[in-house]
Amino acid sequence: MKIRFYKLLTLSLLLIIGGACIEDNCDYDTLFPEEYNVVFALKNSLNETYIVDRSAETSIYTVTVLKGGAQPTMTGDVKIEPWTVEEIGDYGATIGRTYKLLPSTAYTLSETDLHFDGTVRGTDILVTFNQTAVYDFITNNSDAICVLPLRLVSQQNVDSEKESVLIEVKVK
Repeated sequence: MKIRFYKLLTLSLLLIIGGACIEDNCDYDTLFPEEYNVVFALKNSLNETYIVDRSAETSIYTVTVLKGGAQPTMTGDVKIEPWTVEEIGDYGATIGRTYKLLPSTAYTLSETDLHFDGTVRGTDILVTFNQTAVYDFITNNSDAICVLPLRLVSQQNVDSEKESVLIEVKVK
């Protein structure tokens, strides 16, 4: 009996919502504003840790950029860029941690400007660490947490909860 009641309630709500849209001439653009047609996000968590192994041939961390939204078959452009020294300092101060931004000589990004055609829903950005530069930087800044914070920037929409990744870099 309960299941039947909930089915009827759900059906009634759908009819009310659908009826309201018919009366108000709701169209696709009203239901899904243009800024939600393409939405970019990072698959990675906000806080990640990566250990650079000095004995390995290479040290590569993968950041995955996703494209979704109400019209995921549309094209889209997004950039991935590091935070500034001021931004990481302010962020660290708000959570009571001392961060040092890894210098650009300590890593390279496989791409920074991304173009998604209608069929592409995601891509990987490879962060290749310069093991010697990372080791030297961490050794010289042992009083701080060394990080590489990256964020997505676009003229289109970026999910504010999945726009950044803060990679804490350590050495093995």
